[in-house]
Amino acid sequence: MFVPLGTPPEVQASLRDAVAQVFKSPSARERFAAQQIQLPQAAGQFAGRVAQEQQRWARLLAPQSAQR
Repeated sequence: MFVPLGTPPEVQASLRDAVAQVFKSPSARERFAAQQIQLPQAAGQFAGRVAQEQQRWARLLAPQSAQR
């Protein structure tokens, strides 16, 4: 989940806790699994994944940008 830059840490924590409660529900877990949606990762893991994806897409799109 993304929040706007500058969102207070206590608001971020509250949102994170609320989402974690949803994912503890067996019915929610089943629904997400049926849609092949991965359950949330810890904040640090998610940030690392986002950074990797940004680098990956930047490499893939750089040749396209250079051609313009």
